[in-house]
Amino acid sequence: MVMGIFAAALCALLQAFSYLSSAAFMKRYNSSFKLMVFSQIAMGIVSIPISLIFFPTGLFNKPIELIVVLLLWIAATCIGQFFFFATQKHIESSRLSSLLGLKIVVLAVFTAIFYGQRLTITQIIAILLATACAFIMNGGKSTRKITLPAIGFLMATVISYCTADLIETNLMKISASGNVWCDGLGVCATCYMILGFCMLPLLKKCDFSWEQLKHGSPFGVIYFFSQVALFVSFGLIGPVFANVIQSSRGIISVIIAIMLCRFGWGSLDAHGSRGLWMRRIICAIVMSTAIVLYACA
Repeated sequence: MVMGIFAAALCALLQAFSYLSSAAFMKRYNSSFKLMVFSQIAMGIVSIPISLIFFPTGLFNKPIELIVVLLLWIAATCIGQFFFFATQKHIESSRLSSLLGLKIVVLAVFTAIFYGQRLTITQIIAILLATACAFIMNGGKSTRKITLPAIGFLMATVISYCTADLIETNLMKISASGNVWCDGLGVCATCYMILGFCMLPLLKKCDFSWEQLKHGSPFGVIYFFSQVALFVSFGLIGPVFANVIQSSRGIISVIIAIMLCRFGWGSLDAHGSRGLWMRRIICAIVMSTAIVLYACA
C-alpha cells in the first residue's frame, strides 16, 4: 500500500506541473485541439524506446479484449484531454486542478455500478471530504467566474477521465507480471505510443511547425510520466483510493501558483485574494484528513 500511495502522490506532483505547462501553451496558441495533438505526439515519441524495453507480454494473453480496451482507452483519453483544455480557457489551472477532485465521486459511483464494490462508512466520509475540498478551494471571489459552458466542459472531462482510469486499471490486471513498475512503464508507453501514431494524421489540421511541437512537448513529457505513476498506483491500490490521494494535486498547484506569482510569473495562473489562499490552506488540512481516513479504512 505504501508504494501505491507514493505512486499516486508522485502522479499528483507531476500533474500539477503539467497543468501549468499546458496553461503556457494555451496562453501562446489558445487552441485545445493543437495542444492535444502536439502533446500526444510528444508522448508517443517518448514512449517508443520505453515500450520496446518494457513491453508487457502479458497483454497478448487476451488479444481480442486488449484491442477493444485499447480502442476505448484512446477514445476516452482523447475526449478527456480535449475537454480539459477547453475547460482551461474558462478556469485557471490551479482551480481546475482542484475541481478534478470530483472524479472521486464519479469513480465511486462507477465502481459501485459496474464492479459491485461496496464502500465502508469511513471510505464514504473520506470521499466526501476530498470532494468538499474542490468547493472549499473554489468558493468566494476569483478572477474568473465559472460559467455554464465551463461546467459542461468540466463534467465531460471528469467522466472521460474516470472512464480512462477504469480502463487503465483493467490493462494493468491483464498485463500483471509481478513487477508493477515495469508493467506501469510498459502498459503506459504502449498505450501512448499507439495514441501518438493516431495523432499523426491530424497534423495537417494543426499547421504543423517544430515551434508548436516544442511548446507542446513539456506538457506531454511531464504528463506521460505522471501517467506511468498513475498506472502503477491503480495496479497497487485501485482507482478510487489513488484518486483520493491524487486530489492533492490541487494543493500542489496552488503552492506552485503562489511561487510563480512570487517570482513574477503570475501570468501562467491567476492571482487570488488572501481569503482565497486561506481557503486553499484549509483545504490542504481537509484533504490530508481524507487520505488518512481512506487509508485506515
